[in-house]
Amino acid sequence: MKINIFLDSGKVFNYKPSGISCSIKGLIKVKIAIIGLPQSGKTTVFNLLTESNVDTSSFSAGKTAPNISVVKVPDKRVDLLTDIYKPKKKTYAEIVFEDFVGIKKEGKKKVSLFSEAVKQADALVHVCRIFENDTVPHPSGKVCPLGDAETIELELILADLIHVENRLERLQIELNRKKTPDLEIEADLMPRLKEHLESEKPLRDFPFTELEDKVVRGYCYLSKKPLILVANVDENQLSDPPVKALEEFAKNNNLEFQVLCASLEMEISQMSEEEQKTFFTEYGIEKSARDIFIRKAYEILGLISFFTVGDDEVKAWTVIKGTEAMFAAGVIHSDLQRGFIRSETVSYNDFIEAGSMVKVKEKGHLRQEGKTYIVQDGDIMNIKFNV
Repeated sequence: MKINIFLDSGKVFNYKPSGISCSIKGLIKVKIAIIGLPQSGKTTVFNLLTESNVDTSSFSAGKTAPNISVVKVPDKRVDLLTDIYKPKKKTYAEIVFEDFVGIKKEGKKKVSLFSEAVKQADALVHVCRIFENDTVPHPSGKVCPLGDAETIELELILADLIHVENRLERLQIELNRKKTPDLEIEADLMPRLKEHLESEKPLRDFPFTELEDKVVRGYCYLSKKPLILVANVDENQLSDPPVKALEEFAKNNNLEFQVLCASLEMEISQMSEEEQKTFFTEYGIEKSARDIFIRKAYEILGLISFFTVGDDEVKAWTVIKGTEAMFAAGVIHSDLQRGFIRSETVSYNDFIEAGSMVKVKEKGHLRQEGKTYIVQDGDIMNIKFNV
């Protein structure tokens, strides 16, 4: 599945997956919505990912506004470059996480409201409850992970179906007023989307053409967004998590999948660094689930990082895979895009191997790249421009 991303130049890029939000200057703002049924541990996952301390019972007490927090994307490359340059400041790439109230099946009107609440997210995280806890009752009275996953998937599909049905009603009126190429594409596409959704299939599986994808991009269909299915287990289930059916569901529905013990990870995050190392060794854990999860969220959106380095700051900048150097420069500042001359570029690995920019130049690894150069993950760039 491809989408078209438009930056301020009008240049079109085709990427996979869909859903990145861009400002008019090309600055990427990544938002990920955490969804699920009530009592699934969504807010605990949110607290873990964002290192927040939100009351986990706030939604049960009647709160409806989402919890929102900005998260730094873990990147050892930023840390190592900082060790080398010793700048006044280091800046990681960032993701915005939003934790929404638990979804309840209350008919089409409620689902439609749910759709409006999360439609601006670039990706979804569905926290599916695996853990058993008598003090935190499951909404249906029994923990049923596969059933919960199917319920949420159907809610997303139904929300999109409601929009498609409404759009079909309005299309004929608009076509009677004036026929345009986009409206004609929609008129052909919408009945096929309706049939696809009525068969309870998500739009992430629909074979959109590039033109079709462009036409519906602004509708932000929920079942078209990348989705990570999180199996939220308890500590006793970690050694042999009962997630086989859920993992198979994720595979069959083209979803990312991760097992996470949110409550235990929260405890770990509050330990000292030495205590964490001891704990990880004891449990045979190589890396924090939090760090793995955040990197996965970054990667499923087709995002990469390039770096600017110096004595003042080492910074990771976010662009979509396939971005040309001139437009990557625009992420830093519009003037750099407008007056772009060239980019002095070296790969992160070549820089680390050389040990310094002086050595990079001596080895001939510093490249002069033009406007159409495709930025690679880990590129260290120095933009030359004139305005």
